[in-house]
Amino acid sequence: MKQLSLYFFLLASTLYGQQETANWYFGRNAGIRFNAINGTVSAVTDGRLRTLEGCSAISDRGGNLLFYTDGVIIFDRNHNVMQNGNNLSGDFSSTQSAIIVPKPNDLNIYYVFTVDEPHHLNIDNIPDNNDADDDQKNNGLNYSVVDMRLNNGNGAVVPGQKNIHLVTYDTGNSLEVAYKNSEKITAVRASDCESIWVITHFVDRFYSFKVDVNGVNSTPVVTQIAPEVPVNGYRRNAIGYLKASPDGSKLAIAHLGLATVTAGNATGKVLLYDFDNTTGVASNGLELYNDDSPYGIEFSPSGKRLYASIGLGIIGNLASKILQYDLESLDIAASQTIIWESDIFTAPAMQIGLDKKIYASQLNFNNNSTGKYLNRIDNPDALGAAVNFIENAVFLDIGNQNQHLSQIGLPPFIQSFFANKIDIILNGKSTSNLSLCEGDSFTLKAVEIPGAVYTWTKDDVLLPDTGFTINLLNVTTADVGIYRVSIDRQDGTCPIEGEASVLVVSLNKTQNAVLNQCDDNTDGLSVFNLDLAKSSISNGIQGLNIDFYLSLIDAQNQTNVLQSNIFQNTSNPQTIFARLFSVSAGCSIIREVVLNVASTTANDAILEACDDDGSEDGFHSFNLSNADSQVLNGLPAGLSVRYYLTSDDALLEQNALPTNFINTQTVSQILYARVNNGTACFAVSQLSLIVHPLPVIDTEDSLIFCLNSSSPILLAPGVPVNQFSNFTYLWSTGETTPTIQVSRAGTFTVQVFTGFGCFRTRTITVNPSNMATIEEVVVNDASDNNTVEIIVSGEGEYGFSIDNIAGPYQDSRLFERVPSGFHTVFVRDKNGCGIVSEQVAVIGIPKFFTPNGDGFHDTWQLKGLPLEFRSGTKIFIFDRFGKLLKDLSPNSAGWNGNYNGNRMPSTDYWYRIELADGRVFKGNFT
Repeated sequence: MKQLSLYFFLLASTLYGQQETANWYFGRNAGIRFNAINGTVSAVTDGRLRTLEGCSAISDRGGNLLFYTDGVIIFDRNHNVMQNGNNLSGDFSSTQSAIIVPKPNDLNIYYVFTVDEPHHLNIDNIPDNNDADDDQKNNGLNYSVVDMRLNNGNGAVVPGQKNIHLVTYDTGNSLEVAYKNSEKITAVRASDCESIWVITHFVDRFYSFKVDVNGVNSTPVVTQIAPEVPVNGYRRNAIGYLKASPDGSKLAIAHLGLATVTAGNATGKVLLYDFDNTTGVASNGLELYNDDSPYGIEFSPSGKRLYASIGLGIIGNLASKILQYDLESLDIAASQTIIWESDIFTAPAMQIGLDKKIYASQLNFNNNSTGKYLNRIDNPDALGAAVNFIENAVFLDIGNQNQHLSQIGLPPFIQSFFANKIDIILNGKSTSNLSLCEGDSFTLKAVEIPGAVYTWTKDDVLLPDTGFTINLLNVTTADVGIYRVSIDRQDGTCPIEGEASVLVVSLNKTQNAVLNQCDDNTDGLSVFNLDLAKSSISNGIQGLNIDFYLSLIDAQNQTNVLQSNIFQNTSNPQTIFARLFSVSAGCSIIREVVLNVASTTANDAILEACDDDGSEDGFHSFNLSNADSQVLNGLPAGLSVRYYLTSDDALLEQNALPTNFINTQTVSQILYARVNNGTACFAVSQLSLIVHPLPVIDTEDSLIFCLNSSSPILLAPGVPVNQFSNFTYLWSTGETTPTIQVSRAGTFTVQVFTGFGCFRTRTITVNPSNMATIEEVVVNDASDNNTVEIIVSGEGEYGFSIDNIAGPYQDSRLFERVPSGFHTVFVRDKNGCGIVSEQVAVIGIPKFFTPNGDGFHDTWQLKGLPLEFRSGTKIFIFDRFGKLLKDLSPNSAGWNGNYNGNRMPSTDYWYRIELADGRVFKGNFT
């Protein structure tokens, strides 16, 4: 009867197993699952958390998920928001925003403890039991009650039992009331083996709340102990982990900083304390570290080693590190050893897993795509490099879409879940996992203690065995499960526990296999990828090494193993042999693999494209699926096609090409289409990719059309005349001849097509031009610098010349220093649309004359006077005394220097000229 009573106690208690920690959810939709039977850890992608730090999860003793939370929202086992499970008083940016504690001796009730992020901007507000995250209040420590019997077994937060506040501050200190608590919380089993201590820290005090069969005791055990963490700096000082050792004898705490001002930064500390799990009192504080930004904390399963992470990226100035301390050392602080260092990732959270390894988060604050992995300490009870720190140990981002990423935090658990248990396997390989071959026998053996009561269970079902051993005889898959033993020493101490996850490898479930391959040349020989047979042979059995042999004798003797899994058959069909060996269980079996080369064929196909992607380099993007209909034409329904670069790749079904493929050989390339019937090869055919060049033409031209001409102009397609017949044409006018004639200005295009239909467009701009119209010729004459300016209108671009139709022509319409006299000005259209001209007269007044009869300058007369000006023009000549000497007619030959028949002396004379247009000129000459 005593054993039966003990069994019911064990079944009701949730403290003795570890599979409560089988499911972790954290970060950005990230999660992992521990398989206690085969010892594997795999990523899961069904989580809904998006939390920077705090998170928590709980499973049942069988490892089945119950619920998880970020301290604000609880998600049930189906990943739906739990009934009444929102608006909890934690915070996604609180280091340890939540921890889940089962009620002792009750399989249905769980307490979700939450700690808020104490923020200096919220210190004037008070807690509100209905607050959501970022509620602008510092909520401190609270707990909510989950009953798994509610909501059809999916659980719900019990109405009226949400965000129950626990006081962890001096109610007489207004600043403590404002901040209320740190971001730290941990839990560990009490010495009575049943109740739980939930422990937090604020300023210089540990608060230990006891959870027992009566629920949560709201009156904590308070331990005031150095150092004092300044409450003024709690925006940063509150950050960092608190952990109990799995055996409940130690506490370790990381204070990110000990700043004395609001939101200030300062160096932090790591401290180790003794913890009395009978009284809940902490004592004997020991400073281990006093420097840059401590954050994560974790104990090894034995509690003999402590790990601390330092260097919190945006706060710390030094590289992030994980430090190890040997708690068995006489000088623990001096035993500090760096086991990991990084200038990329911030100091991580660390958490023991069900497999007794410590996992560490990854986050780079400057790169949102980091966190695809968890790091791992493989042997946390070892020292130094022997711990075997593995970076990128567990890949999280299945699908590689940056959707499932670690952040800083990892879920904390009741640390007692990870306490070392006695080894009941004793095979020198593993203390927790045992693999047996079907038909094997094995004895699980606990320590023999006289007078002790032994209780054995398998998957929480009581077994009849009551001794310190249990025999597993001629095992089958029915013997797979988790075997536990509890040893009551009858001395009032907690029971000793042992556990073994037993896996039975049934090689009889493996099977022979057939690999069907295609024939690329009808000779019955082909290349096989023997790896493709492994999944069929193993039939779901994991952990097998598979080698291939040509003969049964070789397989039996393990000689002449095939060195490559790429194999070419020598006959059709051909049988080879596979030896399957279970590494964990040590048993083997031989199976046959029949290699069969099919004689069916598929159609060759062609995909053609124009080289019109802008680069004209002979490469183009093809949608290979467009060839499927050609390849499968006339073949049975239900076949599928994949494409490969080489025939061997197609035969071996490796390196399949993406649907959108850019040819790797210019102009033309042969690919290989593999047609599958299910997973078996039906045929391999060829797919030709052809990239057709565009026609080589001049794509731009510019012509002139003279508006003053009635003759059309010829537009050409930009290809040599002797190649006109190689192309077809489509003009923007609708015409399809190589050339067209137009009688207007405008923009014209022609598409020049190759025989395949690739085309290039030529654009011809026909610009209008015209012969000029001379609107006016402006003459500025009778001066030292006579000028002629020609004012024109018209659509053309013009050049100007004077007195010579052949030029030279100038762009300027202004001519300077033009000699007096009669001139002809010419205006030429630069585009060849014609020349116009006009005569002009430039008046000149001579400065001197020499009436000596030599025929040069014998008379003085106004030059360049237009005929129409002469009748109205008056010219008067005076001597220096103002005496009128000559009233000179503009039509005369000029004054010869005589007055009244007498020769006038050589001296200066003055003139007054009154032109018909009203201008008057005065001056002198010699």
